[in-house]
Amino acid sequence: MSVIIGCYCAASKRESVMARRLPRQPGSGFCPTMIKSELILRIAEQNPHLYERDVEKIVNTILDRISEGLVAGDRVELRGLGVFAVKSREARTARNPKTGAAVSLAEKRSISFKTGKAMHVRLNAPEASITPAPEHDTQWQSRWLGRGPTLR
Repeated sequence: MSVIIGCYCAASKRESVMARRLPRQPGSGFCPTMIKSELILRIAEQNPHLYERDVEKIVNTILDRISEGLVAGDRVELRGLGVFAVKSREARTARNPKTGAAVSLAEKRSISFKTGKAMHVRLNAPEASITPAPEHDTQWQSRWLGRGPTLR
């Protein structure tokens, strides 16, 4: 299943900087950032049979499970979107650029994200060929609503 939020980033760095200065306008097709509350509203609009509070619980649960997996050191793969993984940087000695004094840095963990093949193709497609995600994925909905094969 593909989930497309409906925003696309600026083609150049200059456009991106300008977009941050401009207020968001619905339907303009151009938004620099989508926040969680906007995602929840968009999903609730596309699924009128669900209450907004239920959509919020679903989104929060998904994000919590992804976070829990990453904290545990697991790799989280979302087919069609990409892979989240935890990368570790070993402890090391660095230098303070101002004084030149040696400073010890502790081990750090950070999250990396690599796009999946389907998302990579969509991101790099010419604008004319970008197609929006289908409004309703009947196979996914039937599984979600319990009318089809179960997800394992």
